[in-house]
Amino acid sequence: GDVQRVMREELIFISPSGNETTPPQPVLNWQEYQAGFNFTLQVQVFKADIIPELVWEKNQLSAETVTCNVDQVLPAGEYFWVIWALDEFGDRTRSKPASFKVE
Repeated sequence: GDVQRVMREELIFISPSGNETTPPQPVLNWQEYQAGFNFTLQVQVFKADIIPELVWEKNQLSAETVTCNVDQVLPAGEYFWVIWALDEFGDRTRSKPASFKVE
């Protein structure tokens, strides 16, 4: 049968959060995710509109990664970002969103 893996550990962001002001190319930081199995990380940045728009993402980050530079300039505005952990079976879990703004 299929293994439904439950990802119990929560992904925890560190910064930026709480709608803090960042440079147009922010550095995203989070706590190391200890899952006990193979997984990769994905980071996504959304423009905080009524319908959030994905504006940047980075895929296939190694499990040990805890920081990531947004390597494109974000226009002034309000944003949020999330971290995903994805395992080899396609199971995934997501952090809570963390907000920031570029002025």
